[in-house]
Order: sequence, then structure tokens, then C-alpha cells
Amino acid sequence: MSGARVAHSVVSVVGSMTLVMAATFGRKPVRKAWLAVVIGLFLHLVFDFAFANTQMFWWPIGGIDFVDDALPVVSRSWWNAPLEIVGAVLAVWTSRQVAFAKSSH
Repeated sequence: MSGARVAHSVVSVVGSMTLVMAATFGRKPVRKAWLAVVIGLFLHLVFDFAFANTQMFWWPIGGIDFVDDALPVVSRSWWNAPLEIVGAVLAVWTSRQVAFAKSSH
């Protein structure tokens, strides 16, 4: 069971956003935190070029069978290493920016 699955479907991400919005109704601080996770899921679709495979991107609208294509991270081979390093650097930078913003308040 290899290949791209539910995490590469925009329908799953929109469903996650709907769930977060419904579950956090009236609780703005909690909603803000969970929306950051949903935004990360959307960015995951963009950076994995999930939209390049329409059957995978629109699953299950186009059918419930999963695509047997390799995961985007595997299909990029060694080119993925620099992308992962950039992602890690950006994650550290973002967490420091958030910590700095919280400390200045």
C-alpha cells in the first residue's frame, strides 16, 4: 500500500477545515491555533505539487480508488533533501518569530 493517499487530497483538507471551524465555534484562541494546522495542510498540497495529479488531488470526487503513483517526496529523489532543509530552516525561523512576538507583548 504505497503511493499518495488522503493527505494529498484537497477534499480532505477542506473537510479538516470544516471540522476545525465547527468544533471551535465561539472559541477564537483555540480556532486560531487549529487553523494554523489547516493552513499547514494546504501548504503541504502546494509544496508537494499535489495538484499536478488531478485524480489524487480531487479524491474521492473522481472515484474512491487511490492512485498508485509514488509519493511526491519519493518521486523527487535526492532533490527532496534541499527542500526539506529549507523547510526545517523556515520552521525554526517561524517559531522564533512567534516566540519573539509573544515576548514583546
